[in-house]
Amino acid sequence: MTLWGADLPVVVLILAALYCAARAWIASFGHGRAMREMATWLERHRAEAWADLPWAARRLLPQGGVQAMKRRGLADDPHFRTLDARAKRLNRQFVLWIFASLAAIGLVFAGT
Repeated sequence: MTLWGADLPVVVLILAALYCAARAWIASFGHGRAMREMATWLERHRAEAWADLPWAARRLLPQGGVQAMKRRGLADDPHFRTLDARAKRLNRQFVLWIFASLAAIGLVFAGT
């Protein structure tokens, strides 16, 4: 049985890969939002230490600034830990969706 000029399993796997890639994209946006919220929290509650970081760590790559503050032990707050747990969860989801998408594409290549 063919659908859109290809065998049905190929079409299903490609659609599954597209779905997984879209979910990974959504998770990456959520992770970025969580990282920005963490940077904003640090900027408000640890303003002096945040201002001591290089400009690039504060504005261009806030993930690096957040990690630097965590290494210094300046991010030990229940609300911050909640934001950090959310960011880690979204990053894990991103990785899992990417692997699922790659697995679906790999099955298409293995079947041809």
